[in-house]
Amino acid sequence: MLSSIRDSEAKRRPVALVVAELGASWEAWCSEAGDAPVVTVVERPGDSPEVFAHRVRAAIEELGRLGRRIVSAVVVGGAAYSPAVLGARATVLRSLCASMMHTGGGRVLLAGPEGVRGAPVHAMAALAEIVGADVRGTGVTIAHREARPRARRSSDAAVRTALRDVA
Repeated sequence: MLSSIRDSEAKRRPVALVVAELGASWEAWCSEAGDAPVVTVVERPGDSPEVFAHRVRAAIEELGRLGRRIVSAVVVGGAAYSPAVLGARATVLRSLCASMMHTGGGRVLLAGPEGVRGAPVHAMAALAEIVGADVRGTGVTIAHREARPRARRSSDAAVRTALRDVA
């Protein structure tokens, strides 16, 4: 029984998820998806951190219901920095890791925040390190990077990436 569940989970269609906080430059991070189609969840003006985290969790659950397996994700941090924002990031990260562990693993990149120095960057890096240690050996890897990836030619990105905003 367990092997048949794992076999069916492994057959799910792969997808990459880009989660972007308000004001984050997220488009270049779509290149991190490789060949997988990209689903984006972008924070809306007026969303509280809790509402945004709830929308991301709902998108992750919907992808699962649609038979999609998140194989990679990028969480692109904005410039906002507060206990509520940090809590929302942790909630998003836990949801991603749980989904990935359930479907055989994946990789999560915490990106940015760009153009910001000090505590916000250290907090994002610390979150990656702490949660990365917690999920070690599960098939999920977590990393942090500040700098945006080099842009690909837009024609390559268009061919390799299918963007869809999950409400």
